[in-house]
Amino acid sequence: CIGVYAAIDRGGGGQPTHAVLLLGISGGLLVALMQQLSVVSMLDVQYMEPLSTFLQVVKIFTFDVEDIIHLSCIGRMAAVAHFTTKVCMIFAACLFVCLVHVAFVLFRHGGRFRERTPSLIAVFGSLAIVFYISVTVTILQPLQCNKNPNGRWTTQAYEDVICWEPEVDGGHLIMLIVGLVALNLPGGLFLGVYRLVRKLPTALKTGDIRFMRSYGFLFFRFRPQAHWYIMVIMARSLFIGIVPIIPRDIAQIYALQIALLSCFAACIYVQPWRVPYLNFMDAFFGAVMILFMNITAFCVKETNLEVLGWVCVAMVLVALALLAALLVLALLRRCGKLTKPFRFF
Repeated sequence: CIGVYAAIDRGGGGQPTHAVLLLGISGGLLVALMQQLSVVSMLDVQYMEPLSTFLQVVKIFTFDVEDIIHLSCIGRMAAVAHFTTKVCMIFAACLFVCLVHVAFVLFRHGGRFRERTPSLIAVFGSLAIVFYISVTVTILQPLQCNKNPNGRWTTQAYEDVICWEPEVDGGHLIMLIVGLVALNLPGGLFLGVYRLVRKLPTALKTGDIRFMRSYGFLFFRFRPQAHWYIMVIMARSLFIGIVPIIPRDIAQIYALQIALLSCFAACIYVQPWRVPYLNFMDAFFGAVMILFMNITAFCVKETNLEVLGWVCVAMVLVALALLAALLVLALLRRCGKLTKPFRFF
């Protein structure tokens, strides 16, 4: 955290070189890939060795507080207290960033807090985007429930907490309330970034330098024509973070594949990254994850073949409907129904 702040503070809001972009964004893509794999390890799937061990190692990239601090070593904690502590640690991390900012401004910039506010915003935003999947997964843990042989559902992280039966276990209801309140953090960040993307053209026209210094970290990595691509990355991270709450294993795999395929197609079509090599790297990582999810489908515990059959039929019908729509559009253009008015003037 201190290193990230020092790097951003030293940059002063200027445009980084291609070498710095390549290094920084490559690291971000690698962390995103590891976090995606860590979400895969949370799916309700029985993995074989050595894949199971590999996913357990990769799971550290969820940056679970339990893996860092080992709350169980402090003392025996109830599930509700344990989950609440983990959520509070997210906000404690935000407070720590603020303390780092205060220290830098006091000792390095002579207490000019208003002038250095863009650095604080850039650090907050950069770290939030990098750890967006991890934060979302942690907050949604009360909704990640698995079905047991006795017919009851228990949370994946706390197997002694019974889901959806408040008359039997009221702790789950408390965890749900805490999680829904904390969900304002990733949800508010998503809406805030959307608002900034909409505001960027106006800021450029008016020459709003403070806006670019504060929020330029969202856009400098992309080509000017693809400044909105940060929303694709945010939507992918949010969707992947939500996937573990889906109750069926095969549905989880399908949902992940849809998200990964959509982003893979967007990357190939838009080529958003300012450094061309990063487009290839992003597409390659996407292809690896798609292939990985295809292999993961062989590890599901039980498969409803009828459901799979209907899914396949639906996919073929959607493809045929899209082809038919394109043919109709081509015919309309050929017949002159969609020609531009006054095209000869």
